[in-house]
Amino acid sequence: MKVIHKNRLKMWFLLLAVSGMMVILLHYSAASAEGIRKGLSYSSNYLIPSLFPFMFISSMIMYSGVYEYFGKIFSLVFRHLFRLPEEAAFAVVMSLTGGFPVGAKCVSMLFSSGKINHSQAVRMMMFCVCSGPAFLITAVGTMMLHNMTAGVILYISQVISAFLIGIITARFDKTDATRKHISAEHQSISDSLILSSSDSAYAILEMTALVAIFSMIMSVIETIGVDRIFDCVGILPEQISGLILPVILEVTGACSRICEGAFPLWAVSFAAGFGGLCVHLQIFGILKSVNIGKSVFLIFRLVNAVLSSLVTYAICCFYRPEVQVFAVSETTEAEWVSGTYIGAAALVVMCMIFVLSLKRSYYANRPLRYSRPAR
Repeated sequence: MKVIHKNRLKMWFLLLAVSGMMVILLHYSAASAEGIRKGLSYSSNYLIPSLFPFMFISSMIMYSGVYEYFGKIFSLVFRHLFRLPEEAAFAVVMSLTGGFPVGAKCVSMLFSSGKINHSQAVRMMMFCVCSGPAFLITAVGTMMLHNMTAGVILYISQVISAFLIGIITARFDKTDATRKHISAEHQSISDSLILSSSDSAYAILEMTALVAIFSMIMSVIETIGVDRIFDCVGILPEQISGLILPVILEVTGACSRICEGAFPLWAVSFAAGFGGLCVHLQIFGILKSVNIGKSVFLIFRLVNAVLSSLVTYAICCFYRPEVQVFAVSETTEAEWVSGTYIGAAALVVMCMIFVLSLKRSYYANRPLRYSRPAR
């Protein structure tokens, strides 16, 4: 009877919560629409171009069985460092190169096929979750910070933090890393191609929907003014308190806001290391069969964020890339760069002078080379 009563209370609570959300969204329809637009923009500009190729490649390798040969190359290193079987080497590498959901997907497929046990799968999810180079170097570094070196520093910090967590947690795991080989049915190339495409498309669609929903929630919260509750406490400055909710909820929007403000690079590293609840929900959905402890997972996400920010801070003590995020003053003077009206006019004038100064024969014999910028 107590269980039935508790379930009824839960259903009534969900009904009231959903009804309240519907009323709020109807009242703040403009803010919710703007949040959806921003979320879809984040996904189309940053997430889909950077994550979809890695998700497709990882699925292709898993379905075709190539990961077994891949693991033999790194079997000795991963067995001693992380105390994992050789089949898990591919999942670790893909988590470091593919980004957040790719590592979780590989771990789920390894666990479902019996290549790793439950304790190894849970431990892998403590360090096989990090931002990939496509997001940090291309999206954050090149597109948001306009400095690829800053993105490289962020990615190196993520890798070092993941390795530290993986090595430390391996010392407490007594599971034998040498597992008995379990033969699995591998798909043909055509079937692997079809399955990988459908799985990656579904994962991208789910990720885009979650990013749009969390962006909508953040937009409504800002319109209502709930995000200013941290300002009332008075412990943190107004700029920092305004970033707490974005960092907790969604990583792409949080990194974009941090890059637009006057914050050091380690703040971006902290947000990317934590990942945000949007990414965490994606991982929980992928790892339904593993059934990892959510509280322990969130604790290690916070540990990863702290370690990543510390590594980034240490690197910036020796080398500090010049990006817009390092501004120390709120007032900015007009600079002679292409980002201002004066700079744009100067750039046009200089280009005209340069073109007119070229000799026709020199231009015909030695055309200018054009190198497409990295995206």
